[in-house]
Amino acid sequence: MVDRLQSVPLEKDRGFMKISRRIITSPFVVLFALVISPINSQTALANGTTTLSLNGVVLSTGTLPTSPVLIPVPSDNAIDATDAVRVSIIGLANNSVITITANNASIVSAVSSSISPVRSTDGLSSTSINVGTGSSADFYVFTRVTTLSSFTVSILGNSSTYYLRGIAGPAYNVTATIPTPGYISSFSKVSIRVTDVFGNPVANVTPVVSVINLIATTPLASNSEGLTESTITFPSTPGQSAIGISISATDVTGLPVAKKSLSSFIEVKDLLVELALEKTARATEKVELEKKITDAQTALAAANSQKQISENSLLTLQTTYNKYKVDSDAKFLKLQSQYDDLVKIKSALDAKYATLIKKYNALAKRYKQPTVRG
Repeated sequence: MVDRLQSVPLEKDRGFMKISRRIITSPFVVLFALVISPINSQTALANGTTTLSLNGVVLSTGTLPTSPVLIPVPSDNAIDATDAVRVSIIGLANNSVITITANNASIVSAVSSSISPVRSTDGLSSTSINVGTGSSADFYVFTRVTTLSSFTVSILGNSSTYYLRGIAGPAYNVTATIPTPGYISSFSKVSIRVTDVFGNPVANVTPVVSVINLIATTPLASNSEGLTESTITFPSTPGQSAIGISISATDVTGLPVAKKSLSSFIEVKDLLVELALEKTARATEKVELEKKITDAQTALAAANSQKQISENSLLTLQTTYNKYKVDSDAKFLKLQSQYDDLVKIKSALDAKYATLIKKYNALAKRYKQPTVRG
């Protein structure tokens, strides 16, 4: 028998729950029994036999997404035997490790009791169990959503996936899309949505609509998406109107306070007056826009004039620069030619000087005089 599910204590040999705070009367609750088919007796002993039950009743659905186990969401904030699937695995080998992974669901080791309450915010999305010297394990899976949920059980590399779908709790929150402003002698639609404490749509709820200086139709019961609507007719004179929408709901301890009602003021306007005001506003905007266009054109003309002046100044500077460059280049060429001539003269003088030094040193040696270094 498993003694631990991660950090959550697992009660030993709890057995199937036979007493519950509430009994599911929904026709959706059906029987489900799943056995991981063994290839032989050793496989059966190693992989174990898995059984799913709800409130002590073995289930017969859940192996396919098209036939999930239908369970209530824990709208009372207590995870008890009526809204958590019990998963029982027997025939396990010693030290078998069970890995459980949940999608849109949560895993707990035990259901709520007066001594050890388990809340809707509890649970893990994945965990593992080592049976140790035992041969069986139990845990529970619940969901807070009405969309498809699942959990996968893996034992010694063999995996099986089971599917759940939550049944919405009682009406808890109401929201609405209210048109504003309204226009005299016209009508509009108010869209109303009813959800449970977890935001799941709740069907078959008829909100109460109260109005001031309006006429409103009684909404139909909410559909499967939790939606309904009311048609409101605005008065024949401008002014202020108001609408209130409410549902019956009971706050649940430990969960957010129910949004049981909402109200909104609606300013009712005369459409013809509004159109006249709009026309006047558009005319004023047109005058202002035309002035902005004129100012922009004037600024553009000034900028173009300044641009032309700048271009003329640049052209004058370019002409002056070109003339200066031509004169400078001519002077440079003349100086370069003079420099080249001087280099030639210097080379000739250097040659003559070297010849004279050579002759002098020859005579100096003959007459035993000091020589000169070139």
